Amino acid sequence: MRKESLDMISRVWYGWTTSANADAYEALLKSEIFTGIRDRRIAGYRGIHLFRRNLGDEVEFVTVMWRARPRKLPLF
Repeated sequence: MRKESLDMISRVWYGWTTSANADAYEALLKSEIFTGIRDRRIAGYRGIHLFRRNLGDEVEFVTVMWRARPRKLPLF
């Protein structure tokens, strides 16, 4: 079986909310935002990872969306 190389790029997004709103915000991201992105069938889309960090009175969210690098986009 031939193993192919796949160049990937990612988009990182940061957001914060209060501790009281964090569970609802995470649910919104997972049930509406991420599924909406997936359902758009964006060329090269490979998925989204969600990270959550409690910071006392607020909660930080980091999302990383992965996609295959378009051939016209140069490597750095």
